[in-house]
Amino acid sequence: MSTTLPLTITFPWPPSVNTYWRHPNGFHLISKRGRAYRKAAQGVIWEMLKGRTPRIAEKVRVSVTAHRPDKRVRDLDNLFKCTLDALVHVGVLLDDSQIVHLNMRWAPDVKKGGALDILIEAAGGAQ
Repeated sequence: MSTTLPLTITFPWPPSVNTYWRHPNGFHLISKRGRAYRKAAQGVIWEMLKGRTPRIAEKVRVSVTAHRPDKRVRDLDNLFKCTLDALVHVGVLLDDSQIVHLNMRWAPDVKKGGALDILIEAAGGAQ
């Protein structure tokens, strides 16, 4: 499916990078929470795009606005990995190496359950 950029997606609140990975018996695995998040992200894309995935192949800029689920202090950078992996896993991007510019910020508001507003734009000639 060819998708016209820019593309705006709202993903649910992800697990932090601290709970995304598990290392049982020396294996490097995505946790149960991480796998559940990927499934939820896929549901968002399927609902939004009527069961199709965009498969964006060009270089992109990604901007994320994070709406905290509550007023607790959190590390913004802990939200990146799970979110970007989900974009690739569900087929929005072919690979996260396509991202040549990445921006993330906190929204001024708190949103029940939390949410990430993701804007994907063509990067033009950027490398």
